[in-house]
Parts: sequence; C-alpha cells; structure tokens
Amino acid sequence: MKKILMAAVAAACMFSMSALSFGVRGDVDIGMGKIEKIEKDDGSQTSKPAYEKAPNIFSGSAGAWLDLPILNLAIVSVGLRPEVDVAFNQGSTYEATVNSESGKVEIKKTDLEIPLYLDACFNFSVLRVSAGVGPYVSMPLEFKASEKTLGGEPLKVPSAGWASHTWGVAGYVQAGLKLGPGYLLGDVRLSTPLTKEDLFKAGDTEVAKEKSYKIGVGAGYEFKF
Repeated sequence: MKKILMAAVAAACMFSMSALSFGVRGDVDIGMGKIEKIEKDDGSQTSKPAYEKAPNIFSGSAGAWLDLPILNLAIVSVGLRPEVDVAFNQGSTYEATVNSESGKVEIKKTDLEIPLYLDACFNFSVLRVSAGVGPYVSMPLEFKASEKTLGGEPLKVPSAGWASHTWGVAGYVQAGLKLGPGYLLGDVRLSTPLTKEDLFKAGDTEVAKEKSYKIGVGAGYEFKF
C-alpha cells in the first residue's frame, strides 16, 4: 500500500498543473502568398488568369497568449498555448487585366488570428527554448481595396467577419532569457493556410483566390503568475 501511495504521489506531481503564465508579443511579417487560380462565379477555372501578384508588403501583428501546462518533468514541460493576435497591414499589390484594361489594385486588411499550439518547452536555469505547432483560424476585421473600379467593372472585396474566415496550421520556435519575474522572448513563426481566401472581384464574372503563407520574426515577454 505504501508503494502504491508513493507511486500515486509521484504521478500526481508529474502531471500536476504548475503555475500558469501569460505572454504578450509583437512581430514583423512578410507574406509569401500566391494566387492558386482564378475562378468564375460557377467555380470553373478560366483558361487564362486575369490577375498577377506584385511583391508583398510588410505587415505586423501583436497578440497575447496563455500557457496551460499539461505535463511537467525535470527540465521539460508540455502544454497548450491558446493565443489571440491582431495582424495589421496584411495584403499586397496585384496587377490585373480586365476587359483588356490593365491596372494595379492594393489590398489591405486587418485580421484576427486565433491559433491553438501544442507547446514543448525546455528550461535551463536562465534560458528556455520552446517550440509549438497547431491549427489556427483567421478572420478579417477590415478589408480595403485601393480602387473602386477595374476595366470599367465595379471592384468588390469580401466582407469582414466570420463569413470570410480561413483555416491553417502554424508553428514557432522561441527562445527566452530570464529577466525579472518572467522571460524576455524572441521567436520565428510560419503559418501555412489550408483553405483559400477570396481577394476581390471585378464585376460578377471572376474572383481571385489566394493562399497566403507568412513568416514572422517577433519579440515578447512572458509573465508568471
């Protein structure tokens, strides 16, 4: 019985929830998106793409997360990290030809991004290194185009909100240095979309869709409580 009790205590200590932590961060991103195909309203692909993408613009994001520990060993901890980010100045400039008329359209948007990471963290006294991967959902809060017409056709962009959401997978590698009550952090992140995002329509006949891959380099601070 004593051995069973000791084993139960040891298991409880191993799987117990440690102190939660809360972090804030910001980063600079560069998109690597490309248009997958140009579609008509009925979903059929046109024989010749009408839109070509110019170089991406730089963007950024700011957010916060909560670490929820699941397993704690000697120097390794595993947990869930729900996060909320606001990504601003997203988008790019697109060169388009509609009705034999060429022009440029700059798309800018602000997104709400909510990833849920499975995180593994290695703690070495004043230094910690962690990595995480998980799904995310992205929802535009604002969608703007620099032009109102293109080739004589009205230019339309998707509406902001859940109706225009996309799904994907994101991951990060993060390093932290003990500073005060928490850690000063630096990280590199990559997000890979699983669904295409509507960009804009010229009239009612064609719609440009895109998968927007993104790399971000950021810094932040994590508080322990």
